[in-house]
Amino acid sequence: MGDKSRANLILHNISGILVGLYGLALLILFLFTFFWNNKGATSIWEKSYVDWLLVIWLAIAAITVLYGAVYCLSKKTKTHLPLLVVSVVILVNVILLVARSSGEAVMYLGVSHLIAGLGSVLWLAADYFERKQNKK
Repeated sequence: MGDKSRANLILHNISGILVGLYGLALLILFLFTFFWNNKGATSIWEKSYVDWLLVIWLAIAAITVLYGAVYCLSKKTKTHLPLLVVSVVILVNVILLVARSSGEAVMYLGVSHLIAGLGSVLWLAADYFERKQNKK
C-alpha cells in the first residue's frame, strides 16, 4: 500500500515539474513577445491589436499553467478543475502557436507542447490511480 502511494506521489511530482517547465517556457515567450518591437516600430508599445491580444493571452496562460503546476505539486484539494484548465490552455496554445507556425518553429514550439501534454496526461493518470487507490 505504501509503495503505491509513493509511486503516485512521484508521478504527481514528475507531472507537476513537466507542467511547470511548460509554464516557464510560456513566461519566457510572454516576455519575448512583450518586449519585441516588430514591424520597425520605435517603441515596444507600438503593437497592433492582435499583438496585444497575444501578449495578454500569453500572460494569462503562463499564470494559469504555473498555478496548475503548483497545484499539482501541492495536491491540497481533490478537484480536476486545474487539470482541465491547464489542458484547455495547452490545446489553445497548440492551435495558436504550433498549428500556425512553419519550418523549424514547429519543432521548437512542438517539443514544449509535447512535454506539457505528457505532463497533463501523467497528472490525469496520477489522479486516476489515487482515486482508484482511495476507493479500496
